[in-house]
Amino acid sequence: MSSDSAPTKEAEPKKEQQAKDEGVLFDKQQFPGFIQSEFDRYWGTLSADKTKYLAKLAQKDSFDIDIFPPTPELDDPDADLPIGDGIAGKPVKESFRANDCTTHQWNIMQNLRADLATAEQNARDRVLNSEPGKGVPEDEMNRIRQGVIDKDARAYYYMSKIFFRMSKTKFNQADRTQLRDACDAMSHRTIISVPNSQAQSNRSYT
Repeated sequence: MSSDSAPTKEAEPKKEQQAKDEGVLFDKQQFPGFIQSEFDRYWGTLSADKTKYLAKLAQKDSFDIDIFPPTPELDDPDADLPIGDGIAGKPVKESFRANDCTTHQWNIMQNLRADLATAEQNARDRVLNSEPGKGVPEDEMNRIRQGVIDKDARAYYYMSKIFFRMSKTKFNQADRTQLRDACDAMSHRTIISVPNSQAQSNRSYT
């Protein structure tokens, strides 16, 4: 047999083990039926439902958002929690008036959101288009994940500051779901305006 013949099947387990040793987090061979078109349809459905929700939310002139007290024991991933669930305390519901933004501020928001969307898309593409049997090395996946997290926080803090005049301290302690929905609703409102004359007259620029 020629020395340059195709490798035998015995070499395959070694390749798989090598991939595991390199810190693979995702292997497309584990999800053979999961293709890009299905992924896009899934997110498309969620997007349509969320748009209807935001259109309704965008008519509000103020947003009630829960602000939690500082909880260093919970914020530290390595800290022990000997006294249980009561440490979180009760959030204080604050009402934040909706403010419009200038063209310059809107352009900044759009650039920040575009950076976030690009980072999220690149992360999905990197995972879904990874070479079968190899996946994405752990150190690379950690860098990708942290990049998305940083861009998400920067974009939504800026929107919170402009739309609700929210400080960074309150931003960090705010209920994430409520705040994110409020920011997305205000972005939606800025793009399409609001079919509600009372809401338009109550808009604030201060």
